Amino acid sequence: SGIGKALLAYHPPEAVERIVREQGLAAFTERTITDRAALEAELAAIRERGWAVDDGERTEGMRCIAAPIFNEFREATAGVSISGPTVRMARAGVGMYSSTAAISARIEASPISGIVPFIACSAEPGTDSQDSLRLLASWAATSENAPVTPGRPAG
Repeated sequence: SGIGKALLAYHPPEAVERIVREQGLAAFTERTITDRAALEAELAAIRERGWAVDDGERTEGMRCIAAPIFNEFREATAGVSISGPTVRMARAGVGMYSSTAAISARIEASPISGIVPFIACSAEPGTDSQDSLRLLASWAATSENAPVTPGRPAG
């Protein structure tokens, strides 16, 4: 799931190893990640951009965009996700959805821990995604929301 990958990406490597060993990597659809190396690459990409996507990996025809929320111990313990059928959540809209999930995660995280996850989103000029990114940049530019290292909580 999107939220599962968003949380797993911020677990220590030994915890990921244990979870994969105990739970396995069962296929739910033809898009499910079932290879350990592919999972590691996906988790690294999630840490780099700050959000996860499930593109029909759990349920065919469903898409989920998720961003982690960090607690006061800098652990990803919760998250925000946006899910829906792929016919309503077109691939072209992933930038807008990721911006929305990321902004929501930042807002939710601040009163809990003050930890702000790094978020990398892309947007086409003149789109709602670009407007969301402007809002995110404006919000992040305030003194209480100092920038953080990509993929890592502040601290």
